[in-house]
Amino acid sequence: MAFDDTSPPKKRWQQQKPSFSLDANQWRHQNVLIRDQTSPNIYHLGSILDIIDSHLVKLSFRNEQMPSTTIDIHQSTDNCCPVIIIDNIPACHDLSVDTRVCVRRDVNEDFNRFVCGRIREKHSARLEYSIEFDDSNENQQEDKWFTRQNLRLLIEPWQEELRLFEQNENDELQKAESQLANKFAALKKGDVFTVG
Repeated sequence: MAFDDTSPPKKRWQQQKPSFSLDANQWRHQNVLIRDQTSPNIYHLGSILDIIDSHLVKLSFRNEQMPSTTIDIHQSTDNCCPVIIIDNIPACHDLSVDTRVCVRRDVNEDFNRFVCGRIREKHSARLEYSIEFDDSNENQQEDKWFTRQNLRLLIEPWQEELRLFEQNENDELQKAESQLANKFAALKKGDVFTVG
């Protein structure tokens, strides 16, 4: 079969590694918190407008003065915090000392703004938490206690789906390695292959 530079031969034997993707119908209009581009320890209320090509997430901020933005979920997490986190009140069992959270500090100050920190202590009599804030400027309210309703976990909305996807990927890899090991074991037993 002849080919030229404009139509190279197809490499049918190369398999594309599947990548994690999102269903736009499932996530569109979901409320989220979006990390501030200039202050990585600040999150703002927003929502998912759309998902393009299963991995580009178009976001709008609740504060209409902030421009909408688009992020790629394949490049959205760094060592610090995810760019998008779920806007759900966490369960009590998820809130223990040293858990990383972001907190709505003062509803009267800015309802749309959450600040990152770590749970320092759980109140002995009430379901409230004291927070050690990441930004030293935020530590001025160390004695304030926050209710569970004002806390958010620093996890992506699709964390469970991503965990299941990675688990499935690992299972598939182990299965392929096992099949390859079995083929090599058969070769060692003296199987004869002929070409012809």
